[in-house]
Amino acid sequence: MPVAVATIVGAHLAGRAVGHLGARVVAVAGLVIAAASLAFATTALGSPMLLIASVATTALGLGTVFVSATTTAMAHAGPHETGVVSGLVNTFHELGGAMGAAILAAIAAASLAAPSIANGFIDALTLSAIVAGATAVLAIIVVPGGKPAADAPRFVH
Repeated sequence: MPVAVATIVGAHLAGRAVGHLGARVVAVAGLVIAAASLAFATTALGSPMLLIASVATTALGLGTVFVSATTTAMAHAGPHETGVVSGLVNTFHELGGAMGAAILAAIAAASLAAPSIANGFIDALTLSAIVAGATAVLAIIVVPGGKPAADAPRFVH
């Protein structure tokens, strides 16, 4: 429940922030929050409350990224392309989530036979933090700067 609520809050905040700050700033901030929260989660495995807070904070950051991605894609689509673009954004969102979950589960599962079960989870969280941090740097380069046009659709995913 905390993760779902945090994702909704992040998406709501991003819906407003993209119009004021631009998609690049919001996407990079969300990815940095996610990377930092995931890095902190590697140290929080011994405390369920800290782990829940870390994962929820990660979801808050990712909620902003979902809105930034959708808004950026839709703002750069022509009127006759919006259906296809929306479908592609949602397809890659689902595909990326499924692939990420599978990869991280495989990494975490590798530790089930190890002396310390936590090692695989730490490895999975560390990889997630690295990917989120690298994606933040990539977003600085790839995500268009500036605010979306006043008539551009702003979707809250």
